[in-house]
Order: sequence, then structure tokens, then C-alpha cells
Amino acid sequence: MKVSYCFACICTMIFLPFLVASGRRMVSSDAGVSSAYYASALPDSLIDVDYVYEYTYSDFDKAKRIMEELRKRGDDSEYNLDRTEGDLYYNTGHYYAAIKYYGRLMRQDSLSHDLQAYMESLHRMISCYDCLHDEENGSKYINLLFKVSDKAGSRVMESIAMFGIGKMLYHQGDKERAFYHLNEAVKMMEESDYKYRFDNLTYEYNTLLVLLMREDRYEEALKVLDKLELLTSGGDEGDAVKMENLTDKEKKTYYAQRAVLLFKLGREKEADEAYASWRSIGDKYAKDDYLIVPYLMDKKEYATVISIYKKQEAFLKAHSDTITYHMKMVQHILGDAYNAIGDYKKASQYYKHLSVLVDSLKMREQKSTALEMAEVYDKSERELQLQEEKNRVRTRTQMFLSASVVAVVLLVLFIYSIMNARRARRKNLAMVGTIYELISYKDDFEKARARLLMMSNDPAKEISGGDDGGSGPDDQTEFSNSYDGRNKEDVAGVADMKAMMQDETIESEELAEGRSIFEILDSKITREKLYLNPSLSREDLVRFSGLNRNKLAKVINRNTGLSTIGYINKKRLEYAVEILMKHPEYKIAAVAEMCGIPNVPTFNRLFRTKFGMTPSEYKRVR
Repeated sequence: MKVSYCFACICTMIFLPFLVASGRRMVSSDAGVSSAYYASALPDSLIDVDYVYEYTYSDFDKAKRIMEELRKRGDDSEYNLDRTEGDLYYNTGHYYAAIKYYGRLMRQDSLSHDLQAYMESLHRMISCYDCLHDEENGSKYINLLFKVSDKAGSRVMESIAMFGIGKMLYHQGDKERAFYHLNEAVKMMEESDYKYRFDNLTYEYNTLLVLLMREDRYEEALKVLDKLELLTSGGDEGDAVKMENLTDKEKKTYYAQRAVLLFKLGREKEADEAYASWRSIGDKYAKDDYLIVPYLMDKKEYATVISIYKKQEAFLKAHSDTITYHMKMVQHILGDAYNAIGDYKKASQYYKHLSVLVDSLKMREQKSTALEMAEVYDKSERELQLQEEKNRVRTRTQMFLSASVVAVVLLVLFIYSIMNARRARRKNLAMVGTIYELISYKDDFEKARARLLMMSNDPAKEISGGDDGGSGPDDQTEFSNSYDGRNKEDVAGVADMKAMMQDETIESEELAEGRSIFEILDSKITREKLYLNPSLSREDLVRFSGLNRNKLAKVINRNTGLSTIGYINKKRLEYAVEILMKHPEYKIAAVAEMCGIPNVPTFNRLFRTKFGMTPSEYKRVR
């Protein structure tokens, strides 16, 4: 990814994963964006994938608008659009939305031909499910990545899968094997030249650091912290990422981890210095403040702990998010903090509320069931018998009526489907005939145009005077003498007429020039079949034609009535028809690939729009 998409999961590793709640907050804030903001048009220079990544953190709303405009224009592939939009939501904590687009990415046909892209897509899915603590789905994609990476011989992707396996083993209680796999995975990533090596190592170091501290293995954790510091300071084999270049979010996480660990090791002065650096960042990324809580609890800064978690409690209540794992952890920490300062009344309240929270949903279901049973058994035996009889009669009646209605509906649908199939076949046969005529006309037109272009390249014959009736010197002299004899009014009229003719000539020359350029460009594209290249871009056409983008679009539209991409797709679809005519045995996916539109859904949609039927329907009726 173009931004650190691995690092976001660090906040899910200690105590309380507030990222999902933060995602809900960001979604709700999106709804409040003013219509005036969306009404302002974005300049064309910003409609680019790179700007989606650039504004992901600094202006999420603008990044979304750029994404929407990219989809409207359809200039990029569905693969790139889905990947970019998935990254946008992942990097801002909207994991369920990210899964939606990553899932679409996994279903792209192009991935079947690109193992590296497929493995990176699996990595994205693993990261999402990791942040959501969905071990069942996460393990499915981890195992799949492990198999594919072994087949592809990719050590980098194997290390990512192995790290995921290590985390799974840790949560299952097999901790020694877990740390073995985790350390092996980190070693493999350290030895790689992966383009996202820094992002992955930052995530893996932080994760390993947290797990080691949970097991009170502080000396090992300190070595990992030193590695993390070396990496972020730019001293790790050329990773030129200085501490001052890290984001405040990354700095805040690093200083919190350092303060907690050094205090555990008895190095209080250094821990206090790390805490001071943590505080200097301010209130930004407050949702991650819980990372510093173990240090504050050890320092007996209970008032600060209470301040941090009271804000979290208020946030969850404001969003009606009270019967969740998040609230359970908030209540637990607040109970411990109030208990530590001797406010046993409040501590008791929080502990009591915590105990209710644990089984609240289950208790509600049990209560609902008990009430329903009580209502049943309060009825008398006769009332129950009468009610059961009524129910049986009503059920039989409903079943009879339902069966009758279903039978009638099925009969109508059957008749309608037959009639509709016949109409569709007649229509498709007529359409196939039209397509044959269009293709035949196109072939004749291309041959005629080729002959004209060859003729136009012959040297032009000079038109001379004399015997052939042309105007020679005497004729010119006669014209001049005749003109000199006219009065002034005649002279002025002739001048006006001459100016009008000159304007019309210029406009006609411009149209002829545009037509000539288009004919040459179209001939080159058709003759060399450049449109079969899926990556053929506007810049390629600009280079071929010598025109700028705007002039090129104007020339193509004036001569075809289509946009640039519409013109290229028209060529591709006509070629697809030729393939289907010659080779009806070819599969649709193969035809789509051959004609330059490798995405099958897109190919089907464009074919249907142009010819009024899908490629499969065309094959059946041709």
C-alpha cells in the first residue's frame, strides 16, 4: 500500500480496541458534512489515485470525494479502484467497509494471472480481520496465504503468513510455539527487500513487544524496543525514516510503549522522559491514550487514568455503544482506578455494572422466553384446545390458498417465460443480422479509406494554363483591368465578401485538418490494432496524434460523437464480434482478454450497451 496500512493494527493489541468505535464516529461525522462542501467542484488535477492516499489522513472527506469522482469517470480499472477505496477505509479504521472492497478485489479475474497481487490482497484481508479480532475468518486467509506463498516461492509473503500463525497460536495458549513462529517471521522480514518492509517491521515489532510484556518477558521486550528505535531512527540498513518524520500517531505509540516497558524494568527516569515526550504530542489521537495506562497505573496516577477512561465512557454512551466489549473494559479499568484511590463506593458501582454487562444479553433472552412461557400456561385447557383447533383450520385454509396461488403464479410465469424467450430470440436474431451488416459495412469502409489514404499520399498534379483552359497571365491581366474599372462601392462589397470567404475557408481548413488527423490516427489504431492493449491510455493517443488531451478529445468527439474511452471501447467491441463470428467455441473470458477488456463484468456490460445483448446471448443465436 502507499501508506502504512500495517501499522494501524497496533492499537488493537493492548486492553481495549477502540478503533472500531472510532470508525463509527468518523462515519457519523461524514453524514454531517455540509452540502455546500460537496457542491464545490474538484479540479481535474486532483482526480487521481495518488491524491486519495495523500488526503486519507489530512482530509478524509476530500479523499472520499476524489474516490467517488474516479468511479464516475471509469478511467481506471476496477481492480485499482477497489484496492484504493479499500485502503482508504482501512487506513481510517473503517474495517468492515474495507473488507467490502477487499472482498471485491479478491473476486477480480485479473488476480488469477498475478500471484503477487493475489497475495497482497490476502494480506489486506488478514489485516482487516486482525483489527476486528475475527480469528475464524483471519485464520482462513492466513492458511490460504501460506499455501499460495509456498507455491509462488515468496519468502516475504510466507513471513507474513507465519506471523499470523504465531498470533493464532498465542491466542490459543500455545505460547512457546507462538513466539518461535513470530520471531522466525520477523527474521525473514528483516532479511527481505520488500517495498513495504518498514511498515511490516514496525507493525511486527510493536505486536511482539506487546505480547512479550503481557508475559512479563521484559528483557526480551527491551531488545525488540531497541530494534524498533533503530528502525525508526534510520539506522537499520538504509531505512531512511527519521524519528522526526514519523506521524504523531506513530510517535505516540512508540513513547507509550517505551514508558510502560522501562518502568517495568525499574528504569523510572527514562520511563518518565518517554512519558514527557508522549505528553508533548498533546490530545491528538486520544483514542490511543489507553496505551499509556499501564505506566500510569504503576505510577499510581489514578486521576489521569480516570480522566482518560471517563472520556471513553462518555463517548460510548453518546453513541449508544454500552453493551459491548469496549464498555466492559472501560468499566473494569475505572473500577480498579477508583478502588486504588479509596473511593470504594464508585468502584463498587463500576464492578456491579461490569458484572451485569457480562451476561446482560443472555439474561434478556432468558427473561423474554420465561414471559412467553408464562403467558401460554396461564390459559385454561379448554381455551388452549379451542385455540389449537382454530389454528389448525386456519393453517389448512392458508396452505390450500397458498398452494393455489403458487400454482397459478407458476403457470403464469411459465407461460410468460416461454413467450418472453421467443420474443428475446426473435429480437436477438434481428440484432445479430444488424451486427453482421455493421461489421461488413465497417470492413468495406476501412478498405475504402485505406485506398483514399494511399491516393492522398501521391504527389499532386500541377494545374497550369494554356491549352487546358486554365487561367494564364493574360487572363489575370484582364481580371485586374476589369477590377480597376469598378467604382468604390463595388470595391468595398468585394472586400467584405472576400473577408467572409476567408473566415469560412479558415474554419473549413480547421475541420479538414481535424478530420485528416483523426483519419491518420484511426487508421494507425485500426491497422496496428493498438486498441487490443488493455493499458492503452489517453497519453498514448496524445503521443500518436501530436495533439494535447483537450484537442484530441475534441477531434475524436467531432468525428465519432464519442469520448476517447468510448471510441477505443467501440473498436474493442467490434473486434470481439469478429472473434465470436470466427470462433464461437471461445470462452467469453478469453474473448474479453483478446479484445483488450480483460474484466469480464465490464466486457459484458459494454457489449450489452452497444449491441443490446450479452456476448453469451450472441453466441447462442448467431
